[in-house]
Amino acid sequence: MIDVTKSDHYQRLLNDLKRDGCAIDCIVHAFNLDGSSEESWSYDPAAMDKSLYSVLYLVQALGDRMPGHPITLNLLARHVALVLDGDKVCPERAVLTGISRVIPHEFANVTCRVLDVGDQATRPGRVGSWEEDIARDVVSESMDAQVAWRGSQRWIRIFEQVTPGNGTAPSVLRERGVYFVTGGLGGIGMAIAEHLAQAVQARLVLVSRRVMPPRANWASIIDAATDNELCTLIRRIERMETLGAEVLLACADIADQDQVREATLAAVGRFGAIHGVIHAAGVAGDSMITTKTRSSVAAVLRPKVDGTVELARAMQVFEPEFFVLCSSMSAVNGGVGQYDYAAANAFQDAFAVRMDGVGRTHYVSIGWAAWKEVGMAANMRLPAYLLAEKEQQLKSAIGTDEGVRALMAILADPLPHWIVSPRDLAGTLEAARPNSGLTGAVSRPLTPTNVQPRQELTTTYIEPDNQIEEVLVGVWQELLSIDRVGVADNFFELGGDSILIIRLHTMMRNQLPELMREVPLKLLFEHPTVAGIGAVLAERYEALHYAGEVKKMRETTLIMEVGEI
Repeated sequence: MIDVTKSDHYQRLLNDLKRDGCAIDCIVHAFNLDGSSEESWSYDPAAMDKSLYSVLYLVQALGDRMPGHPITLNLLARHVALVLDGDKVCPERAVLTGISRVIPHEFANVTCRVLDVGDQATRPGRVGSWEEDIARDVVSESMDAQVAWRGSQRWIRIFEQVTPGNGTAPSVLRERGVYFVTGGLGGIGMAIAEHLAQAVQARLVLVSRRVMPPRANWASIIDAATDNELCTLIRRIERMETLGAEVLLACADIADQDQVREATLAAVGRFGAIHGVIHAAGVAGDSMITTKTRSSVAAVLRPKVDGTVELARAMQVFEPEFFVLCSSMSAVNGGVGQYDYAAANAFQDAFAVRMDGVGRTHYVSIGWAAWKEVGMAANMRLPAYLLAEKEQQLKSAIGTDEGVRALMAILADPLPHWIVSPRDLAGTLEAARPNSGLTGAVSRPLTPTNVQPRQELTTTYIEPDNQIEEVLVGVWQELLSIDRVGVADNFFELGGDSILIIRLHTMMRNQLPELMREVPLKLLFEHPTVAGIGAVLAERYEALHYAGEVKKMRETTLIMEVGEI
């Protein structure tokens, strides 16, 4: 018996299994099969204990107690997805779809799947039992990341490319409409507000946690020019007003019920109504699963989960025409360090599906890929060794004008969940599938047809000078298809990314199994050069060698003592 809210219970469980010599190959996590989703749903934070936090503690324990051992983790739950008419989605459980896409990115030995068991599976009169269906699915070698069972039918999740609004739908924006924008002083929120100002001379409520100085001081602030970021914000707001918009600034924590109520009442008191809501507030996740804590996860969830719930509750009385949730593609393609962020966005996607059609408000969640000029991806501060990867990703990101046009088209369409990607989504998701061919020879062989010369880098080429570095250079060259790699070359500057680094970790484990045993993926991010990670492995080699010599000395001493007797 374990308490799902206690992280040490999972550690003790795995310790006991390891002590008894039990090797785990398959785990069925079934804490979310209980109960049913009522017709009228209300957010229950405690439900996250059985989904988000329970899986976090389990995976952390697996990383500590059974690193490297191949494991299939099956997350069973009810009410994860809307598949058939009558299905009810529970957003607190839908977070499983987001985290299931992140876990294999950070633990190359773990395959993670979500199995959604609908109420239809347990209805009287069906042939066979749902338990048998699930059991067969669990032990199968299926690579389907998300499965839904409805009766005896097995559904899988796919995405279809469509044109929102069929390309011809009229705008849903009102001339001089009142639009409430959270994250209103942030990159994407401000870009959307500027479009609303120009297109319909909107009356805008820009909500942010940032405290802006009184308007009476703006001219002197611009004249002083000591804070470039603040001066830019002021100029952009003033430009919107010159276009005919009215702007009300509201400082509020969107997850605080009282502050949200105060902001909405101020908006209605000033403008008389709220015609649309754009929730663009968010905080990015930036740490590996092994280092996350309940409080750090809760901080990422706060604006997107608690903020979404509080904002929707406050807006019920005003019945805006639309309620847009700015979600992220991380909910469907995961990524290293995105456990909490992917969960928060998966919650928003499910929230829109659950709430759309309940009242007069059209709820829609948009899973954005990275925006090129604004937003979290563009403004995220990263360590030097990740800058090359960021620059590479932003080359194919969404332009601001493209993003705004996509939003306007989506608003004219009745679907509640969209993904906006500048690249082929199927190909992007397949490339992001971390356990796709990660065992054995996972990389491209070096042949004259695909090998590339080493490009000019910020570092000088340096040859390896020991056996460990020679092995590592060979692995890097094979993975990246580069004719030569220097020991000081940064993996990300060479063209590597957060997907390829997972493969690199697996290949290194195959080539150096003893040295790489229990070496976590995060060390490759911290030491992204052959020389850096090679030094770490050299220290491990010395420690292992010393331990071996000590063992031999003890055995020799024992033999000598026995001989003397």
